[in-house]
Amino acid sequence: MPSNFPAFQLLLVLSATLIFGLPVLVWLFMRGTRDRGARLWFSAVACNAVALGLVGYWGRFSAEAAVLFVLAVGLALESMRWELERPAIPWRLAAATWVAYAAFQWWLQAQGLRMSVGYTINLTLLVLGDVWLMVLLWRVSRRHDSRGLLMVALGIGVVLLPNGLRLFQALVDGGGPDAFAGSPATNVAVVVVTLVSVLHVLGYGGFVMEKLHQRQLAHQLAEARANEQQRLAEQHTQELQALVRQRDEMILLNSRFSAVSNLAVYNSAIVHEISQPLQALLSILDGMSLRDAAPTGQPNPSVQHALTMVNKMASTLTTLRTLMAGQQAPLEPLTWDEVLDELLPILQTQAQRQHVRLERRTEDPSGGVVRVNRVLLQRVIFNVVTNAFESLRGDQIPEGRILLTTGQVQEHGMAYGVLRVQDNGHGLPAGLALKPGLALQTTKDDGVGVGLSFAQMVVESWRGELLAYNAVAPAGQGAVVEIRLPLLT
Repeated sequence: MPSNFPAFQLLLVLSATLIFGLPVLVWLFMRGTRDRGARLWFSAVACNAVALGLVGYWGRFSAEAAVLFVLAVGLALESMRWELERPAIPWRLAAATWVAYAAFQWWLQAQGLRMSVGYTINLTLLVLGDVWLMVLLWRVSRRHDSRGLLMVALGIGVVLLPNGLRLFQALVDGGGPDAFAGSPATNVAVVVVTLVSVLHVLGYGGFVMEKLHQRQLAHQLAEARANEQQRLAEQHTQELQALVRQRDEMILLNSRFSAVSNLAVYNSAIVHEISQPLQALLSILDGMSLRDAAPTGQPNPSVQHALTMVNKMASTLTTLRTLMAGQQAPLEPLTWDEVLDELLPILQTQAQRQHVRLERRTEDPSGGVVRVNRVLLQRVIFNVVTNAFESLRGDQIPEGRILLTTGQVQEHGMAYGVLRVQDNGHGLPAGLALKPGLALQTTKDDGVGVGLSFAQMVVESWRGELLAYNAVAPAGQGAVVEIRLPLLT
């Protein structure tokens, strides 16, 4: 087939368009993703395109085309070696080798041996380089799991067929044919080279896109891991802060429990030391009562009052001794009135001494019976009212007032008898919360929280509740403490 045949010329134009135009379009499309490997690869594509252009222009395989073909294979090999993170070949050594090979090809051309010895040597280098490139492409494709490189490898494999055929012809005939002599091998080579150029460009472009996608996935994964690590770090920080708070609370509770433990030891000693003098005082008062009795046989009122107080102290000591021994204090059915009638004379004395008005009010005249220990309930009420007295101490509350209100309330499906103690002081400090099971709370700077804690422990042992809160309008101001005990049905 002559080289000026119209169909063949159309094939050349189409081939030139694909060989030169497609790489430019893909290179522009890859803007922003051109790493060193991409620059080496497209440099190889450019050298290959220029070499093919020289072959088409001169109609023969010149020394320049031969040198550019070898350079294209070398650049492609270096691109794949860079993808495999192999050490780069020193550019001075590579340049010197390429210059030496070019000089050798030009010398062969000057000697008239270009299309015999030079042609055979050139094809041999191209075939060996393509085989090595196939091996590197396979390794890179396995590392990156790339289908684009498989397309490139297919193109290299296709070009090996005509190159091998041309090398065989060169070895048999002793030289190579003219580029467009119309031989079947040359015509097949034009089509195959065009197809291979397309596969090289599109396949490598796909490989770059795959790498970009993998990098994006890796970046997203790294961000997700970083966010997860940050979330875990914040969670660990919060847990650590919670542990620190718990540690501080435990240290505070330990110090208070230590104080309570010491108080328990002192209380045991005090109870023991007071018991014997108290028994002696009871004997003395009994004797005075008999000696100072009126002619009518009635005991002296003052002595009788003192005897009542001492008996109450003895009952309190007996109850405390029972509690410290870990035993259950005896319970009995009582009404609020029975308990308050015995306790109010003592509380009124304290109120008069502090110039505080102590009032008593009953919201439920029918009364209600609760099952309690008389001495302990009086002790609880005394502690709560004493706290109210202390909150009114000083000149800041000129007209102190404490109101004791008894009544009933329905809650949690149960009926409770309630004693409400309300003062008109400044109320409970912020942050004080009296909750079930929360011990050792205090409103005093030098307190250890034993009073409220003791009262709460006792009330809860009777299945009751001890509540503390600040009054709100229109109920007035100040603190309110409620003692709730289950009513007997």
